[in-house]
Amino acid sequence: MSAAGVQRALPAADGADIVTFEGPRCTCALAPGATALGLADWLRSRAAAAHPFDDPALEIVTEDRGRTLLRGALLAGASTIEIDVHLGRPGFDGDVSRHRRARAEMDRLVAAADRGLPVVAPLAAGEVRTTAGPRGFSITASTRELVTPDPATLDAAAARELGRLLRQAHDAGLHAALAPHHTRLDRSGRALLVGLAGGRFAEPPDDDERADALALFCGHFDGLTEGGQGSALLAGYAASLTLADRSFRRARRARQRLLQSAGRGALREGAVVEHVTTDGGEQWWIRRGLDVGLRTEIESLRPSADGGAPQHAEVVRDGRRGGVWRSERVVVKERDAAHGRRLFVAAHWLAAAGVPGAEPLALRIRRGRSTVAFERLPGDDLAARCADPERAPDTREACALAVRLGRAVGRLHAFGLRNRDLKLDNLMVRPDGEVAMVDLDGVVKKRILDCRGEGRDLGRLRAAWARLDRPDEQRVVRAFWRGYHRARSCLAHKTAARLRRRIEERAREWEAAHPRRPA
Repeated sequence: MSAAGVQRALPAADGADIVTFEGPRCTCALAPGATALGLADWLRSRAAAAHPFDDPALEIVTEDRGRTLLRGALLAGASTIEIDVHLGRPGFDGDVSRHRRARAEMDRLVAAADRGLPVVAPLAAGEVRTTAGPRGFSITASTRELVTPDPATLDAAAARELGRLLRQAHDAGLHAALAPHHTRLDRSGRALLVGLAGGRFAEPPDDDERADALALFCGHFDGLTEGGQGSALLAGYAASLTLADRSFRRARRARQRLLQSAGRGALREGAVVEHVTTDGGEQWWIRRGLDVGLRTEIESLRPSADGGAPQHAEVVRDGRRGGVWRSERVVVKERDAAHGRRLFVAAHWLAAAGVPGAEPLALRIRRGRSTVAFERLPGDDLAARCADPERAPDTREACALAVRLGRAVGRLHAFGLRNRDLKLDNLMVRPDGEVAMVDLDGVVKKRILDCRGEGRDLGRLRAAWARLDRPDEQRVVRAFWRGYHRARSCLAHKTAARLRRRIEERAREWEAAHPRRPA
């Protein structure tokens, strides 16, 4: 039975009780109607196993630092049902009540369904006791055929549908910090809720609470609520002008708080980073969830006894401020301790802002010097690619890259970030087509509404592109502006025109200060 079939087969839950049972290795609660699907018999048959979810019918879809998602089709009774199993990891964050959280999440989904909200069908939740420790789990109908809304590609119709879903949830009394990843879209375009972590049902939220909820949800969209997806979502929500304006202002403040939180979390022991101090006086901040092989590779890239790159590493450059070397999967930058901290924090800022970049892996500090490890992105930088006649992008590809680069720089500026070293040498084209920023020495943070420095960033990039002497230069620049304004659409027209003039001025200044070398 498909996920849609499971949704249809579940009887109405009104007045039905949640069925619970306990086995030697499993404590489980079944949602109303799940027993009719035969799921209880399958769970009872697995309850005595050492690893209840170690079943050939289930395959691992994703596995991160906090949860494993398994998916499969189970033979339950006379039918086959498609399910998702969300399995917590033992020992993660030291919380002994994770099974209670799984049960509470199922209860919230059941309550949402009782109130007529479209949700993915909750089936069961509980705890399994494995040799590695207790693990909470929840089971829902499979989301294989559902699509997670992507703020980068979401169309207006889907955004309006999400707005209608949020309005329906708020009118039903839901108080929850919802984000796009808590929702899904089915093939018909209908939006569903798939997660209500931390939510509760009470009286419908007031205007202030609705503004906060819309600000949080629209904070992931380009331009917040003033253009494109955000304005379409508010249209679906049927928000008043006052509520829309309030949401926009609060979304800006939420973005600023998000960067502050990401910066603090980069240098603190927590859910994202693990802080370790070795016997030799080294301090490490290592990203959680890295596999053992990658951690070993990072630790092997320590500087040598004389302070240079280790012998087995490939040296990229060795300058006055420090060296850069790399291995197969890791790039390491050596700087003084303060500079290293800024680099590590800047990489977390970019990740929080949704700007493509190299993932920060670890920061090591010892005796006033630091090494910062980043994910090594495959391929060459954009400057080398454009300079090679055989690999240089044609007009169509160049315009597509310019739109993606414009969106990345627009999001950078929309979050109050600046990159004073924005040039083609520091841009990489990832396998997924996104343009990623590397070499983050020039990244600084300002206030959201502070536009100073944007002209300098873009002027440097404009001068670098002009030096390529491409005949399609103006088309590519217009494509860049389309992507930039989509992400930075909170700029007024007058401000945008002033910014363009400033960019041209900065580009001429940079060109005069860095004359071309004779061929």
